[in-house]
Amino acid sequence: MVDQTRETLDGLEKEATLIGEWYTGEIVGLGTFECKECGEVIHFHKPGHVPPCPKCHASKYRRLTTKDS
Repeated sequence: MVDQTRETLDGLEKEATLIGEWYTGEIVGLGTFECKECGEVIHFHKPGHVPPCPKCHASKYRRLTTKDS
């Protein structure tokens, strides 16, 4: 029972992480992000601040993957 609950909670956490927007200056964990303006993809191999898009300089991203993906 505990294992099933843990799996459910982990799944919900992962889903919540994939929903939403991230902006320049925010701190994010490991994963891949896509610029919502031009589609440029950036990868975080360690936690860090989100930079402006290197291609179009926009500031809004969506998460494509998490560290587990």
